[in-house]
Amino acid sequence: MERYDDVGLKGLLDAHTRLVTEFECSNEDILIDLDTPADYENWMKRQA
Repeated sequence: MERYDDVGLKGLLDAHTRLVTEFECSNEDILIDLDTPADYENWMKRQA
């Protein structure tokens, strides 16, 4: 199994371009970064 811990999402997508599907989305929540546990926690609080 390959690991991609140090390449970020862009590196992962670049490594697997044949599996990527682009689509239009009008929901701006798709642009939220959840890079850290704190990001996720803050996002979860806003959902309540």
